[in-house]
Amino acid sequence: KKTPTNLEVHGKLAETYTKLCKLYLPPKNLSWVSPEYVGPHLKGMFQIYSQKAVEEFKILEDLSSQDPWALAGLAEIYRLQEKAEEEISQCEKLLELTPDNSDLLLQLGILYFQKGHASKGLKIYELLQRDSSTKAEQLIQYYS
Repeated sequence: KKTPTNLEVHGKLAETYTKLCKLYLPPKNLSWVSPEYVGPHLKGMFQIYSQKAVEEFKILEDLSSQDPWALAGLAEIYRLQEKAEEEISQCEKLLELTPDNSDLLLQLGILYFQKGHASKGLKIYELLQRDSSTKAEQLIQYYS
């Protein structure tokens, strides 16, 4: 409360909440995991910490809209929450700041194909073909 607009404080909080939500991230397809581990209490903890991380990243985004770290962090939380449309939106904003990021292009292209935005995915494919044929080949595997 002493420094409510301090970007460093909000950055550390966002980072901490991200780590905590990853700690409580429900495992997928792990039949050997004890049922207690995937119980409602732990899923609730994931929801609490992932929402707190979203809040902190949104504060950072509002206070410094040109910060790629905040946009990437928010996209990561949306991916963990399985909110693909929100993740796409953050990746598109991030791409405006870092247009030559082939890893981001690949991630965004995959999301486009998974969510049925084939024309956008194919545009990303063309961009990747010019710069990285291996990433373009990885991306086209998601086109159906």
